[in-house]
Amino acid sequence: MFPLFSPVGEKKWVPWWDYLNISKGTCLHEDYIFLTGQHDHAANQAVWIVKKNQPESLFVQFYKVEPGHKVGIVSEK
Repeated sequence: MFPLFSPVGEKKWVPWWDYLNISKGTCLHEDYIFLTGQHDHAANQAVWIVKKNQPESLFVQFYKVEPGHKVGIVSEK
């Protein structure tokens, strides 16, 4: 289940999910950055930054920034 909480993994279970990779590569790591279009946020685009990635303990944490609207933290364990 844990690999599904990444930009690439999300596409496997959310058909409409799409993202733009800003960081190099597709492996999730701390400071990895990607963008998503409008699907569940007020802004036209959201910036996602991986704050913590601890696959050994099945924990990932993202900063989600919706410019002009809000900043949030998304944690999955």
